[in-house]
Amino acid sequence: MNIAKLYDLQKLDVNMEKVRRRVFQLRKAMGETEKLIAARNAVESTEAEQHEWQSTQRDAELQAQLLAQRIRESEQRLMGGAVRNPKELDSLQSSIESMRRLRAEQDDRGLEAIQRLDELAQRHEAERAALAEIESAWQSKQETISEEETKLKRVFGQLKRQRESVVEALDSAEINLYDTLRERKAGVAVAAVQNDLCGACNVKLPTGVVSAVHTHPDEAVYCPSCGRILYGG
Repeated sequence: MNIAKLYDLQKLDVNMEKVRRRVFQLRKAMGETEKLIAARNAVESTEAEQHEWQSTQRDAELQAQLLAQRIRESEQRLMGGAVRNPKELDSLQSSIESMRRLRAEQDDRGLEAIQRLDELAQRHEAERAALAEIESAWQSKQETISEEETKLKRVFGQLKRQRESVVEALDSAEINLYDTLRERKAGVAVAAVQNDLCGACNVKLPTGVVSAVHTHPDEAVYCPSCGRILYGG
């Protein structure tokens, strides 16, 4: 049994799995971040509030203009002498005073809208600046991620070709054994012996096992602890 080739296959599979996991992480990071989404939502929320206050300002100005016109017309009637009945005069005067109060309220409403719009303009400017900074950093990160993913895909292709070459040097029985152990042993079928320890489970190996690994490099010797094939190097 070609234990050395099985170990080479193991190393390639481990590296390929690392590349797969990293590519998966990169693809998850490709989406917009919560920080970016929050910054954009803040800008959009402020813009919506600005539109509401702009509408309020326009409505207040229109109502104030209409009331001003009605007040002028009522004052002309009052001062023109066409109305002489005392009750009608009192009613007209009361109406004028009421319209003046309403106009003052609309003026106050319009002034509040202007003040609020000034505050929102400052907030909007700050939020847009923050969003631009966050977007710039995010875009830069996306480019870095894309570059890394491209490199990893290239590396994965190289590892895949190397794996195919190693597999060609093994017979079907060796590959079946390897695949079975790898499935049962969390992806690791072959472990190197390092300082008389199993490289997978880190348990100290009996002297006889270590000796067998080095004496019979083409025979499958298994770790007594984890059951993986041992490779002496």
